[in-house]
Amino acid sequence: MLHFQKTLRLTDKSGFANLSVARAYANLKIYDSAREHYQKAIEIFTSENQSGSYDSYILQARKELSNLPQ
Repeated sequence: MLHFQKTLRLTDKSGFANLSVARAYANLKIYDSAREHYQKAIEIFTSENQSGSYDSYILQARKELSNLPQ
């Protein structure tokens, strides 16, 4: 978690770091923060997905986001 947060401090434009932080928050049951980082990861992956290479990451992040408890 600390490494991903450090990466996010350096650049918040990393879809992979945001996705990893989202998963960590979800495992810690800090769902609001998890949602925030899943959304950010989806936005970043979508904006950089011209060739379709991030399709699987977008789908996985959306699935994990939708499975979070309310």
